[in-house]
Amino acid sequence: MGADWTAPAQHPSSDAEANLMPGYILVVDDEDAVRTVIAESLRLDGFEVREARNGKEALDSIKADLPDLIITDVLMPQMDGFALCQAIRQMPEPINRLPVILLTALDTPLGRQVGQELGANLYLTKPFSPSALRERVRELLMAAGTPFRERGDRHSNAG
Repeated sequence: MGADWTAPAQHPSSDAEANLMPGYILVVDDEDAVRTVIAESLRLDGFEVREARNGKEALDSIKADLPDLIITDVLMPQMDGFALCQAIRQMPEPINRLPVILLTALDTPLGRQVGQELGANLYLTKPFSPSALRERVRELLMAAGTPFRERGDRHSNAG
């Protein structure tokens, strides 16, 4: 696996915006098995997860209910992850500041460069470690100021 890069998270800066309702992570991948592994791994860590099979489905989901973070494959039919990231960055605030992770089998310098130029916060390659992905998700959410631990985290000290 090549070196990964991370751009600063850009997310709604207002605490009131972030706390209006429990948020979720949107996982976008056209391969059911990969999408399920990512989603279930995040759910085991207490995150609410929603799924989309391509960039077009993801945009519909984002417009209906803003997620806290997006994890998307790059190589998908109908709308790929690069086009999805570009579309998000061209939308009005606060949508255009959503943290975006590109998780892809495309492990090339050009792929990384395109992802960075389109405004992805993180570029990770497959195969990936689910525990490492969860850690990177937590880091991005913390950098964005998202109170994810208050959103049904199963690892709380209650009871």
